Amino acid sequence: EEKSKAGSAVVSAGVHNQVRVWIKVDVGYGRAGVPYEHTAELQSLACRTQQLSEAHPRAGIALWGVLTHAGHSYACYGREAIAAVQRETVGRMVRAAEEVRSALSARDSAEGVPTIRVSYGDTPTCSAVTDPSAWAAVDELRPGNFQYYDLMQCWHGACSEQQLACAVLAPVLSVQRERGRALLLCGAVHMSKDSTAHEADKHANTFGVMVARREECADPRGFGELCEEARLVRVSQEHGILHAPRPLLDKLVPGDMVLVVPAHSCLTADVLRTPTFAIGSGEEMPRV
Repeated sequence: EEKSKAGSAVVSAGVHNQVRVWIKVDVGYGRAGVPYEHTAELQSLACRTQQLSEAHPRAGIALWGVLTHAGHSYACYGREAIAAVQRETVGRMVRAAEEVRSALSARDSAEGVPTIRVSYGDTPTCSAVTDPSAWAAVDELRPGNFQYYDLMQCWHGACSEQQLACAVLAPVLSVQRERGRALLLCGAVHMSKDSTAHEADKHANTFGVMVARREECADPRGFGELCEEARLVRVSQEHGILHAPRPLLDKLVPGDMVLVVPAHSCLTADVLRTPTFAIGSGEEMPRV
């Protein structure tokens, strides 16, 4: 009923440009959409959308396909586990699209049935599954932070350290060596409150990891090597607590600038839009 009201609202608003309607399918993440196994609900929603399109042709409503976000892939560690979610999800989406086509074919002639597309989006599977044949049944991919990646993607196996393209340049405010930590101007407003965990320590939430100084890195690619023992373990609005071993803390003084790779880059990239900063050699790099 709520979905029907939404469609009627589009008609009453006098929209004249085409409105493409995707039916959201829940393939196992549990956040939003019609559960993939609820065939009758998927078919009913498709038929109601098609009826609305036919009843109000000037409104430009067009049933475009089925769409999903396989967010449960973020719980996987390693490419094999991620690939298993991808195979399962594609299979469920193909069946959902077939059920929608079947329902529309039962009420319309073959010529009147629209093309039902499959739209799929989540960064881990879109990164880890590189065989084109695995995506043959999918019409659209929407990997959200495929452009930047982040610590979560790296630790779960979707990307390498060298592919990380988002980091925050954070000032050191104080160094508390006896407590094994430093205070950074690097809080929730910079990093968000999303955290991740390494497979070896799944109960330790991490908001970000410090990057080694470039002169200490063997690999010149990317921002530098992750200092996985130097983790942002707590954030308030503007401040972050960095836990680190004593040898690393001995090298830090208030006023130093350190690079921190966020657990989740989406909010960081949205908030920190200053385009560039200069690193030690004078080379320009993106700030995020």
